[in-house]
Amino acid sequence: MKILKNGFTLAEVLITLAVIGVIASVTLPNLKADIDKNVMAQSLRTNVSVLKSAFEQMKAKENVDDIRDTVLWSDLVSEEVNADSDEDVKDQIKDQFGKYFKIEKITSGVPENITINTLQIEADDTMDKYIRFYMPNSATYNLIFYPASYTPNCDKEFCNPVADLILDVNGDKGPNIYGKDIYRFYIGETGDLYPYGGEAVNEYKSDINLWSDSSECVGKSPKGNGFSCTARVMEEGYSINYK
Repeated sequence: MKILKNGFTLAEVLITLAVIGVIASVTLPNLKADIDKNVMAQSLRTNVSVLKSAFEQMKAKENVDDIRDTVLWSDLVSEEVNADSDEDVKDQIKDQFGKYFKIEKITSGVPENITINTLQIEADDTMDKYIRFYMPNSATYNLIFYPASYTPNCDKEFCNPVADLILDVNGDKGPNIYGKDIYRFYIGETGDLYPYGGEAVNEYKSDINLWSDSSECVGKSPKGNGFSCTARVMEEGYSINYK
């Protein structure tokens, strides 16, 4: 009686492995990129929550509605606290803010010379002081403060920025791209964060386009500086739905 043996030849096995290798080489980088984007988007969600909670605590502690009325904020923008503060002043700022969120260290400078991981920040003449907070989760909070006297007159949802916020969820790591690991906001007097590309910011400054009205962050491969991608990521449920 002849016994039939089922199996694969060596050539068939090698061909199968080669096909699997080709498929893996194509899909794995895309899979890793999707995972990285999800991690960055969720890190954005976490850090936004940390900041909003800190500002709420600051206001509640002193029973005020405007964060500029807190002792911490008013001291920070006062003439006594300079952008190139000495180490003692930096330590005081760190200790004060450290009551509301953990900080590894801080650095400071003047707005005209701000570079965030190779990205040059254009500051206008209304900006006053700049402080970078280094967080334990590797993120950096880069705050460019407006002077206390800067109060535009308007009746819109948002028109009184107290600071510009550039939030880098990766810190010193890459890719250092707006809309990927770096996001930009205005901080309002209530402590709310208003994302570039959102309706409130567009109403306040018409030259900052809605993300949906600009090629900067529309479609699968946005073009431009990526500022307005901040609003898109948040409005789409903290998801990065582009390359």
